[in-house]
Amino acid sequence: MKMLKNNKGLSLVEILISFALLSLVVLLVTSLHLFGQNQFNSQTNLSDNQANVRLAINILTKEVRNADTVTTENDRFYIDGTEYKANGNLVTIIDGAESTLVPGISEIEITPGEASNRRVDIKIVSVEPEVSHSTVIYIRGEGE
Repeated sequence: MKMLKNNKGLSLVEILISFALLSLVVLLVTSLHLFGQNQFNSQTNLSDNQANVRLAINILTKEVRNADTVTTENDRFYIDGTEYKANGNLVTIIDGAESTLVPGISEIEITPGEASNRRVDIKIVSVEPEVSHSTVIYIRGEGE
């Protein structure tokens, strides 16, 4: 039997080493891609929640500033007789029918001040990832 001295090709060991290195590179690239995708999704959710909280604050601030009366009762509050509550969404209830104003709101706290200081505190908290925002409104009195 004659041995070939000029073998052109790869041995099994060389192919296995190449495959192992290629697998490591693919694993690292895939891991980096999944990490980036998860970060993108979490930042998008956080941004959406921040926008929803800002929208809810803007709506309630406008309603409170135009209101004659603001009252609270348990987990609900009333602005000029219109009922609002948070049950995962900012909901208004008119004539028994619920209407979603802003999605993704888990908690709303409105604290009307005493008549002497005419202050209303509003705090809104979103669903996960949790974002909260609060504001204070001082209502102008007659003749001010």
